[in-house]
Amino acid sequence: MLDTSISRKLLRHRFALASFGVAGALLLGPPVLAQDSAQPLETVVVTGSRIARTELDSRSPLTVVSEDFFKQKGTVNVEEVLNQLPQVVPGLGAQVNNGGDGTATVDLRGVGPTRTLVLINGRRFVPATNTGRTDLNAIPAQLIKRIDVVTGGASAVYGSDALAGVVNFVLKDNFSGVEVGSRYGLSAHSDAQTADFYAMAGGNFAEDRGNATIAATWFDRADLFQDAREFSRIDQQGAGSATGIAGRVDNSPLNPFGAFAGNPASTNYAFNANRTVRPFINQLPEENNGVGDRYNFSPVNYLVTPQTRYTLNGFAHYNITEHTQAYGEVYYISNRSKANLAPTPATNLILPLNNPLLPQQVRDLAATRSVNPAAPLIFRRRMLEFGPRLSDQSFRTSQIVMGLRGDLTDKWKWDAYYSFGRTDETLSIFGDISKERLNAALAGCPAGAGTIPGCRVVDFFGPGKLSAADATFLKIAVAPDGFIFDRHLVQANVSGTLLDLPAGPLGTALGVEYRKDASDFIPSDSKQRGDFTGFNAQLPIKGAFDVKEVYGEVNLPLLADKPGVRFLGVGAALRYSDYSSVGGLVSVKGDLEYQPIQSVKFRGSYAKANRAPSVFELFQAGDQNSPTVADPCALRLANGRAQVVPPAVQAICRLQGIAAGSYAAQTNTQVNSSRVGNSSLAEEKSTTATFGVVWEPSFIQHLSATVDYYDIKIDGYIGRAYSGENSQVQACFASGVTMLAAYNADPACGLISRNASGELAIISPLVNASTLTTKGIDFAVNYGFDLERVGLPENAGKITLRLDATHLDNWTFDGNDFSGQTSTDNGTLPHWRGNLRAVYDRGPFQTSLNWNYLGTVDERPGDGGDTIVPGWSYIDFSTKYVFADKYTVSLGVTNVFDKGAPLIITGFTNTNTDNTTYDLIGRRYSLSLAAKF
Repeated sequence: MLDTSISRKLLRHRFALASFGVAGALLLGPPVLAQDSAQPLETVVVTGSRIARTELDSRSPLTVVSEDFFKQKGTVNVEEVLNQLPQVVPGLGAQVNNGGDGTATVDLRGVGPTRTLVLINGRRFVPATNTGRTDLNAIPAQLIKRIDVVTGGASAVYGSDALAGVVNFVLKDNFSGVEVGSRYGLSAHSDAQTADFYAMAGGNFAEDRGNATIAATWFDRADLFQDAREFSRIDQQGAGSATGIAGRVDNSPLNPFGAFAGNPASTNYAFNANRTVRPFINQLPEENNGVGDRYNFSPVNYLVTPQTRYTLNGFAHYNITEHTQAYGEVYYISNRSKANLAPTPATNLILPLNNPLLPQQVRDLAATRSVNPAAPLIFRRRMLEFGPRLSDQSFRTSQIVMGLRGDLTDKWKWDAYYSFGRTDETLSIFGDISKERLNAALAGCPAGAGTIPGCRVVDFFGPGKLSAADATFLKIAVAPDGFIFDRHLVQANVSGTLLDLPAGPLGTALGVEYRKDASDFIPSDSKQRGDFTGFNAQLPIKGAFDVKEVYGEVNLPLLADKPGVRFLGVGAALRYSDYSSVGGLVSVKGDLEYQPIQSVKFRGSYAKANRAPSVFELFQAGDQNSPTVADPCALRLANGRAQVVPPAVQAICRLQGIAAGSYAAQTNTQVNSSRVGNSSLAEEKSTTATFGVVWEPSFIQHLSATVDYYDIKIDGYIGRAYSGENSQVQACFASGVTMLAAYNADPACGLISRNASGELAIISPLVNASTLTTKGIDFAVNYGFDLERVGLPENAGKITLRLDATHLDNWTFDGNDFSGQTSTDNGTLPHWRGNLRAVYDRGPFQTSLNWNYLGTVDERPGDGGDTIVPGWSYIDFSTKYVFADKYTVSLGVTNVFDKGAPLIITGFTNTNTDNTTYDLIGRRYSLSLAAKF
């Protein structure tokens, strides 16, 4: 279950206010408390500090997710559990097909997953990508004892990438006996199957001086296609794709068609089965009684990606002497997932007029162009004959940790270890088409320099024209990418008590760390040459940096047991980091704890931190991207919505080569962009402030409540210029430039051009120019009571209630507040998120109910239309029974009321919603069996 020290403000949304108000009334009902005051608190190292203290004494907002919550949730995918925490903004995972890379990430406060540090047993785990992101698939969920989530900023304690906070997975590493278990899941639609199995064995040796534990897990998730759910069967954002199966010659705004065969000027033309042309019917057949030339790509895409994962983990420790212990950890993860995209949309193809198969009617059409009638035509066609495009991602991640720890005295401890981690990925692409051979075929296989061996003149003009021999010539059978990330890390620290003061011991911790990250990404030859037609081009990225660090913490108790002061203490942490990439950085943090009476504690912290750029951010060489962008120059957008082009925008359109009124309709929702890194990037600089209160009333047993305010500001934020291509285009067309020299000098416009078909082409660099701020309030209430206290019989059981909620005041990027909105560049950021959990325990029987709430968001702010996405709720239920203290049977129902996902047309992928935030599967059931010996 969730144990959190995080909370939030008061509710604006009436439904949320009423709902959480009722929940709060329940929580504050009968007397109870989170911890029995008569039970002594264990002194431990709490995540967020290296100084031992009791768990309730954390001075930063701390959430603890227990092992039980995973079991009751009915999942072994870590991101599914973390995404229910209000302080987490969902990222990559099982529901991301187009744009996913097979990894799952965690993003605290929505400032980016590279600013959240992932630890296992308090130690860094090797990243899965050259961005520095850790893949949550590497975490064996069956071995999790608990998860600590610290959101107050922890760079001074753990390093620069803990800017937003830390997620620490504490695993079972000291086990005796044998435990095996299995789980099977199935949706109410009899699809979306999942299955897993785990086995764990361990025991003591050498007269109990040591322990060794080994564990293995297996997980398999079936695919689910978009046509399996009504809301995602047809793309609503652009009503499918303008690249249809019959082929089309495009009207270019730069060289428009004139009137032809009784049809108006500036018209696109599609091919008939007999190779004649007619005006393009800009509708989906599925939505127009079978008539239309657009293509519905949604059914071929995954709604949920398939995955197979194996893990093998080992843990051991041995007491060499009474005061010295050797320990080791070994991790191995094999994770394979797939993405499935619609057959290749071949667009912006150059079709010479001397193509020997080009019909005369099309040549006559080309002659109507007044700008340059002899220019090649712009051609597009959906290559249905090749089948879907597949990408197969296979990650192999391993890490070994070897260390020594022990006691220097009864008040001082030490720990030193070395770890080496490696991620080895292979990405194989199947089913795409060689752009080089495609262009040669369109050109009629001309002789001379650069002739393609075995070139075939292919008839592309009409549906179903390509033969098996044509496909063999054009297809790229398989194209593998290779990626390796290595991390070497050495760390040593000591912690203990310097002296005993009247208010308590003066605790301190000191340490040193050396870390080297090296990354080498080698894309396939086809990808490097840009020879793919349906996948983005990428260039190699290779680089490395190292960092030497020293750090220290102090916890100073000032007053205790004085009038008006039960306890007053302060703490501080400092870390100096010397990066080979950006030089020396200093991160500091101070915190305060004031307890006027036993039941009330005030806490606060202030941190200044720096984050050094990753290998990817420094060395990205230019990766092709296809963002969804509405073209301001088009009189009609790709989704059919008409728009008025103001005079100031028309002036910029003319500077890009588009005459006023000549751009009848945007063809594609997606445009081309090239994403590049920046070797001159500096570090990000951030400040984080938190202030909160903890209430544990003595007159209500087993009740605790916290309220914490947070304020994060990041200057020099490393991100895409203007936060992404969408905002970059908007910034350019709002610039008001009227002269070409001013256009080229404008920071946004100077990186935007038009390709031969008149579509936008964008260069999107990484920059330090941005500022991101986010503020909010976290709320948490934890309450439990025995039912006999409310008049029921003895041993009737107990109920535990837990409420976690967050109010997001603002999430502002470069002066634009995206809180309460949903957007393609920044995701879904409701003002309110909450999770309410109720658990009933009675001996071997337990049942739970979980409510996850996502507040309202505005899809298109300022448009005056009905684009509000309402508040959204999901209810989960689970129950379990333990037989003979050895055997456990668990049943779970996720999304009990089969709640779908809201329609969100603006941005995201073609699922018609935000597929990272909302549930795409619907109601599903799980059955788990486990046995301990």
